[in-house]
This record gives sequence, structure tokens and C-alpha cells, in this order.
Amino acid sequence: MHPKNMSAANMKPIYCIILFMSLVIATQTSAFALTSDSLMCSEGIVDRGDTASDLVRKCGQPVHTSQRAESTLNQTNIPGQYIITTTLIDEWTFNFGRDRFQYRIILINDRVWRIESLNYGY
Repeated sequence: MHPKNMSAANMKPIYCIILFMSLVIATQTSAFALTSDSLMCSEGIVDRGDTASDLVRKCGQPVHTSQRAESTLNQTNIPGQYIITTTLIDEWTFNFGRDRFQYRIILINDRVWRIESLNYGY
């Protein structure tokens, strides 16, 4: 049926489907962490690029930490020659109490790379 020939009664199911799908998408995306470029802590603002020591000085010690190393194989300008590059990735979780969100901070090579807002703290 061409859109010009659709009546209001025929359009209602389409609007219901669109509304339903929008609600499903909104519900699904709320389960993921939200990212931001900065985090306000008691001793200052943490920004992307800050060092791990700046993060601890501004926010205190994290309640949980994990670390992993990722290695990549990169080709050089010389054919057949490769360089292995190892990157240290830390994930720190901060809990600021029941009335504030928890935050996961991703550090790459000891620098803040990503700030994720999680659920409320405990």
C-alpha cells in the first residue's frame, strides 16, 4: 500500500511497532556502561590522559583492579621484519557510595584512556 493511500487506522499499528522497538532499544542500551571524558572526585577532576598516580591522588584507591597485557605484531619498513609491541591495560573500579555511580577506569600504559559510568555503588 502506498503511503498516500494509508488511513489513520492503518498507520496506528506502525506507530505501535516503532514505539515498541524504541522501548526495546532504550532498555537494552541502559544495561551498558556510559562513557565520559572526565570524572569528578573529592580531590579534583580526572581527565583522559591523566596518569595512574593522578587518578589515585584525586579519587583514592580503587575497590577492584585487574591488569592484562596485549601484544601486537607490527611489520617494519624492512620486508619480513616485525616488532612485537606489548600494551598494559588496567581496569580499575571506584565505588563512591550508595548515592553515587561506580566508575570503571581503563588505563593504557599507565594513562587514563576511558571512563565508564556503572550502576549505583554500595
